[in-house]
Order: sequence, then structure tokens, then C-alpha cells
Amino acid sequence: MTLTQLEYVVAVATHLSFSRAATECGVAQPTLSVQIQKLEKELGVYIFERSGSRVRLTESGQEIVERARKVLLESSQLREFAAFRKKDPRGTLRLGIIPTIAPFLIPYMIPAFSREYPEVQVEIVEDKTETLVKMLNDNLIDVALLSTPRKIQGNFYEKFLYNEPFVIYAARGHELLKKKSLTLHTIESLEPVLLDETHCMRDQVESICGKALGVDPLSLRRGTLQTLLSIVEVRGGFTLVPWLMAQSLGAAQARQVRPILSPAPCRKVSLLYHGTFVNRPTLEALHRVIRENLPRELLSARRAEKVFNPSGHHF
Repeated sequence: MTLTQLEYVVAVATHLSFSRAATECGVAQPTLSVQIQKLEKELGVYIFERSGSRVRLTESGQEIVERARKVLLESSQLREFAAFRKKDPRGTLRLGIIPTIAPFLIPYMIPAFSREYPEVQVEIVEDKTETLVKMLNDNLIDVALLSTPRKIQGNFYEKFLYNEPFVIYAARGHELLKKKSLTLHTIESLEPVLLDETHCMRDQVESICGKALGVDPLSLRRGTLQTLLSIVEVRGGFTLVPWLMAQSLGAAQARQVRPILSPAPCRKVSLLYHGTFVNRPTLEALHRVIRENLPRELLSARRAEKVFNPSGHHF
């Protein structure tokens, strides 16, 4: 029995496909199949049922896969522990980031981190909060960069990064763009255009507006913030977007952005990791690089007066 065989078994169990598992593992499918067959022969049980193109775990296979995951996790932690003892960031960092952060934060952190730590390979996974948390729990990623929910259940630890203000983006000609100053009170009676309920940012915006918003005849499911801005233009309405996104807009769209006066509504952004993660030097290095390369305005203490975090059901 080898770790490589266990890696092949876990990959097939994850994808329920020998071809996709072989692609993930970087080997030819016949090679992967032969190694799994050798392991099944050694253990004296079938791990997978093969019926044409369909693949299923056997009852024994389900238990074997769970144990294989634990063995691989222990092996990975052993290697990470050796790096930790050397206090030297290296190896692979599997980093999950939510879509409302990823495109706007990556330009600030990845170039600087890669220059400073060329021996660390960063693999980025972009997905919603609940998926990233499950991946953390299953050891499919090492760290998640997200807007930290109020309720965190499980063996997770949080490393705070920054509080990010929300700003208003309104369609050209909207009444909000004509006002000299905007506060939370200004928008309490208005209904913004929102992402769908799978995004934790919807929960935050509803909290900012002080109510649960009704059903919108035009909804955006699994969309991006850029698409949301397009819908704002079509609707002639407004929405709230993170401060970093506003910094990425072109000159024309930037003129449609307005800050909200103090106390500015913010979301808390943190690095989340599982209690079994031991490669702390790399985590500390990532945290420091992000903090050092963010715009100074974002780290201003004045912007952290009122923080709106998603509720636990998004976690």
C-alpha cells in the first residue's frame, strides 16, 4: 500500500470518474486504474463498483476512502510540520476566496506574495462561503479568505485582515447621486438591487438597509458583482458594493459611486483555517503580505465603526 495509491482512490471517490481523477493526479488513466486494482487485491475488497462509465463506492469502499483521507491528511501535516519547524514558507497553499473578494483583492496580494515567496505555489479556488468551509473541513483547501460569518461552528480559527466599507453605486441620473452627503438613514427606505440569497453579501446589505427585502421581479442568480452593476443600470436603481471593487472601476463608473458617511457600514474580511492546519509560517506570511499591500485607506480605523457580517446560515 502506498500514499500514491491512496491519493488515486480519494481522487476517484471525489469525482466518481477514473478519467477525471487521472487528469487531476497527472497520470494516464490505465496507470491509475492498475494501481487501484493492486490496492483492492492487497486489501481483499472492492473499493469501487464499475458499470460502464458509472463509478460507485462500495460499502467497504466508503470506509476505506474515509480512512485514506485521514492518512493523507496526516501525511500532509507531517510535511507541513517539517516546514513549520524550519520557519520557512514553502510548498503549496490551497487558498479559497469568495467571488465578491477574489477579483478585487488578488491584484494587491498575489504579485507581492509570489515575488517574496517564490517557493510557495498558490492554488486559488473561487467559490461561495459554505462550499469553501466544507472544503476546509474536508482538507481540500488550506485557508479560506472570506467575509467571516457571525457564527462559526467547528474546529476553525480566524485571522482578521481588514474591515471593508460598503459604498453606493447608482445608475446615472439616480436621486442618490444628486445628494451632497449620504448616510445609512438616507437609504433605509430604498430597496437596492441585490445578488441572490446564496451570496453572504445579500445578508449584509439587508442588514445595512435595516430590513429583509422583498422579491425582485428581476433577480440575479449565481452572478458576479460586475453583472449586478449592469442590472443596476437597466433598472435605474442602486446597490451597495465593497470598497475595493469601487477602486477597480473605470473613470465613468467611478463617477456613479458615493461613500456612506460615518459610521460607514463595513464587512469583516478574514483568513479562516482549520485547527489541523500546521503550516503557520505560510499563513503568517500571506496575512502580512496582504496587510502590507492593501491601500492605506482600507486599513483606517475610522472605517471599522459599524460592521455587518453574514448570518450563520451562509456558513
